[in-house]
Amino acid sequence: FIRTSGVDKYVGGYEDVHSMVETDTFWDTFKGCAEEGSGRGGTLTEEEAKAKEEVESLADLLEHAKLSQFFRALQTEGVTASSLREEAQDEDRLRALAERVGFKRDHLTELKRVLDETAPRAPPDKKRLDAVRKAIEEKDETFFTSAFTGSDAKLNYDATIYLVMTEELEPVGFSKAVKGLMIADKTKWNIELLKIILLPAREGAPTSPNTGQYGNSRNLINLLVVFAVKADKSNLMSYLKQLQIAKEDIPQLVGLIRGYGLTDEANYLQSRSA
Repeated sequence: FIRTSGVDKYVGGYEDVHSMVETDTFWDTFKGCAEEGSGRGGTLTEEEAKAKEEVESLADLLEHAKLSQFFRALQTEGVTASSLREEAQDEDRLRALAERVGFKRDHLTELKRVLDETAPRAPPDKKRLDAVRKAIEEKDETFFTSAFTGSDAKLNYDATIYLVMTEELEPVGFSKAVKGLMIADKTKWNIELLKIILLPAREGAPTSPNTGQYGNSRNLINLLVVFAVKADKSNLMSYLKQLQIAKEDIPQLVGLIRGYGLTDEANYLQSRSA
């Protein structure tokens, strides 16, 4: 893009601009952009519009993750918003990309969080939504005891997440869903569920209508810490800095965290009780 008269004009990708400079056509292109809005003196083609959208989407993702300084490095790697989401599906590929562009551990953690928060999610089918909604409303522990096992586990979980993000849920019924995930030994799923209602949403990310009624729940807050100690150690410090942990719960949690060898995290939490 070239900014002229306060407007960004698309001229092509990294390789296109590099070629323009090498062939001494850059300033002709710039003039065409300034006059017409495109390097060829016309409106964007469908391909150019799609490329522009990908660039803007990548910039937005990085801005939300406070990682805008890596925009150029990722573009040089040929990364787009879509390809970044694909890379994130494979932990090894994402880690390799992060090393190439200079991400630190905290950078990667924030990027993964933003990618997860902004991932497009299709709504579950109505029949499944109605079944999960009814189970929450009726506090149906029997339903959730088996909901997150077997072939329908992910579908029921996605329906639960969808409801948490879109509707105010009955607190006791919601706790049955959390318990059901514990019974099914789906700790990472539980972490993702609790993060939605306990952690502040990123700017521009969707928010849950349940955050207000659950955000100060001591039991759920302590559960998220315990789950993270066991299954999400790399993000524990970030959670501790965002959660409103009751002072009377800190000593026991510090002992647990220290017992897993997480000294920095334990010392930080202990300092909050002073």
